[in-house]
Amino acid sequence: MTQPLMYFLLGVGASILALCLFGAYLEYIDKDQETKEVEAEPVYSEEEIALANFLQDKQAVNEAYLAAQNQLLKQLLKS
Repeated sequence: MTQPLMYFLLGVGASILALCLFGAYLEYIDKDQETKEVEAEPVYSEEEIALANFLQDKQAVNEAYLAAQNQLLKQLLKS
């Protein structure tokens, strides 16, 4: 083989190797970011927790009220 052809093939091989390594690096970075996003637990303030508890209690009261109202309507319709 001639020397220029060998240098050309060596350059092509080195370029392909560099592209493969760069692609693997990008995949590693992307997976690392996804892992950090999954591992991060949400942080709620005391106000948010109190609001969530209040809304749950309010929903339970509303459901009980609707059930009682339904029973009352049934009793009134029977009479």
